[in-house]
Amino acid sequence: MLEFSGSLIRVSTANCAIIFKVPGAQGAFAAYLKKYPKGSKASDAQYFIGESLLYQDDYPNAAAAYGKLIKDYPNAAKGPDGLVKLARALRLMEPTT
Repeated sequence: MLEFSGSLIRVSTANCAIIFKVPGAQGAFAAYLKKYPKGSKASDAQYFIGESLLYQDDYPNAAAAYGKLIKDYPNAAKGPDGLVKLARALRLMEPTT
């Protein structure tokens, strides 16, 4: 199970749990995707890469991560959330006047 809460991301199975701080989390999720690109949690890992980048105000890379979720995992359970977050990241990239 993947959970995002505040500045922590928790990855848990029946036997263990690992908690990552957000700034390094995208690296851990990218490593998971590299090892298990078609794994049952691959789409969740891609979503949480976007979440960790969005949390760090890295809007261009967050938008790219959510776009990859939508493109590579069109039937993902988090797809609709990813689409909303993509729109949010794009909106936040706009310069304010």
